[in-house]
Amino acid sequence: MTMGYASLITISASQDTAVETLRCKLAILRQVTNRRIPAAGRSPASVRSPSIAQDDARSVQQVNEDVRRQSEVSSGTPTGTCASLPRHDHHSARSASPAAVAKTPETRRVSSRLLRMHVKLFLKWIYPLWPIVRPKETLAACSNVDSLSSERYCFLVALCAATNTQLNLAPPISVFDSANSDDEDVTDTADFYPPSARDYLLREAVSVRKTLDIASDPDVDTMLTSCFLFSAYANQERHKEAWFYLSQAVSFAVSLRLHDESTYTSLDPVEAEMKRRLFYMTFIFERAYSLHLKCPVVLHSTIEKPTITFDDDPAPIEAFLGILSIFEALPPDLYNWLCIPRSELQHQAGSVPVCYWSLSNTILAPDGALEPQLINIWVTQQWLRGFLWQTAFRLRLPDTVFMAASLPLETPLSAAKSVMASLATASPRSLEIHGVGMERKLFDLGTYILDFTEGLPMSITRVASSNPKELLWGILISLSKIRGATSFLLPSLLERSKKLLAVESPWQPDLSVPDDAGDEQDIYEIPDAINYGFAGHDEVTYTGTSQVGWIL
Repeated sequence: MTMGYASLITISASQDTAVETLRCKLAILRQVTNRRIPAAGRSPASVRSPSIAQDDARSVQQVNEDVRRQSEVSSGTPTGTCASLPRHDHHSARSASPAAVAKTPETRRVSSRLLRMHVKLFLKWIYPLWPIVRPKETLAACSNVDSLSSERYCFLVALCAATNTQLNLAPPISVFDSANSDDEDVTDTADFYPPSARDYLLREAVSVRKTLDIASDPDVDTMLTSCFLFSAYANQERHKEAWFYLSQAVSFAVSLRLHDESTYTSLDPVEAEMKRRLFYMTFIFERAYSLHLKCPVVLHSTIEKPTITFDDDPAPIEAFLGILSIFEALPPDLYNWLCIPRSELQHQAGSVPVCYWSLSNTILAPDGALEPQLINIWVTQQWLRGFLWQTAFRLRLPDTVFMAASLPLETPLSAAKSVMASLATASPRSLEIHGVGMERKLFDLGTYILDFTEGLPMSITRVASSNPKELLWGILISLSKIRGATSFLLPSLLERSKKLLAVESPWQPDLSVPDDAGDEQDIYEIPDAINYGFAGHDEVTYTGTSQVGWIL
């Protein structure tokens, strides 16, 4: 029988379709077969917390499966999609409404238990520093994750990602994994949060964020999400991504007119207060991070300060205003100085000591402030004093700048001495909750001491009121144990310090303070256990004129 031409075309097309379908299946099979989840790593040395009930939390295998699926979504090749197809349809993603994002088993959301655990940790440790959410509303949002809008869900996951990286939760196990806690939600994270999934929350937040149209209709949740994503990336030292999301947050602040006082006149007091807090928190983020990257700033102190202390605030709002006042002491011109040629800085030399004394005159201890807030204020203030000294020193400003009445020559030593005295009496957790930013500040203070000893005549360093070696040892030991592990910045600082301290590098676990570091003062040897974290160790101090203490 002779077949018609149209029939031949139909059969040929069917064969082509079958072949293409087979190719897609083979591509998917290869993709799944080649997918590898990193090993979970060492088990924590501490006693494991009670297992989590199956009806309340997903098993480790389920979390790993979510991580695998999320990795596929993040890479642009979702499960069930031919690998040869385009990875991401930007036009479709931008035009899709939040309701159009299907919550299928392939895009299963993070469990309520995992979100609730991180939110509780945020409210306990980080919220006093960042009072920019409503605690009860945020915690309640964890109860029914599937009912949340995509924007709200993205905000919640970003908050949890920032908490996880800020507190360095997994891995390694940190002092914040509350084996001693009575809170059933706040347990050892490794029970259901495998170490291989460290970036799970961050990748989930970024993946959901890509499906949202954040440019056309931003709101407070949009801005909060950018702030938390900035923090998560900054704590991982991923500065390009961190700057991207910080720039987003700053842009949203302007788009929402949060810099304009007239915006707040029509708002109820609670909404106005929360928006003021969010604006000034973004202001602080921008000021601190722009110093690190030497970039100009956009936001200025143009609106009234927050004034309301809510019933669920852990401390008076004045504690938040304390850290704000420190960054307000730095004029925008300072940031511009860091971005222009050195030759143009000379006529601005007199402004450096003005900023220095503005910092020195800032109120240091707001009434009712918690210890973590005070540590944040004190360390940041001294770090900025050292930063101004180092800026003047590095740019070779006139000698008159370093007069006692202008910019004291011993600023690096006095700043480090003040910081180490504060840390000697503080609890480990009050130091560790500040994330990688605290590591950076301690590292910078150490480099300022080295600049002082390397760049000035020996006759000056010998008559200094504080011993540079003592202070540098204190900083090195703090970095060796910060956030339950050795800081990634320690080897670099120790390498530069080995000439002054007469030690070898890289860092060794049994490193001890040499007998001559304190000019015949009594110094206790650092035990070998220094390599295992803050938890379980006593405070080790030495007697000396600088009254410095080390927490091990």
